[in-house]
Amino acid sequence: MKIGDHYDIPLIGFTEWQALASACTVKPEMLMNRLRHLADKLPEAISAARDEALTDGSITGSSRPLQLCSRSTPKIDALHSMQPHRSARSRKVTS
Repeated sequence: MKIGDHYDIPLIGFTEWQALASACTVKPEMLMNRLRHLADKLPEAISAARDEALTDGSITGSSRPLQLCSRSTPKIDALHSMQPHRSARSRKVTS
């Protein structure tokens, strides 16, 4: 999905999200709050999906969790090796 002039997620910034909100006639604050909420929930959702796939045999413990990008970079490889965790903000929202 293209946001602004970019398809590459790391290149999509605040300005592009504001432009999208404007084009969709959505308040920019509302969109940014929703994006933050989704970002807070993402690690837990990925962990749950991985656990389910491990349980039903869809993947093995050595499988890469989710391929979110079509290329590999040191940052992406580092993210794949990290254990998912809940942010302090997420704990406050869900508690």
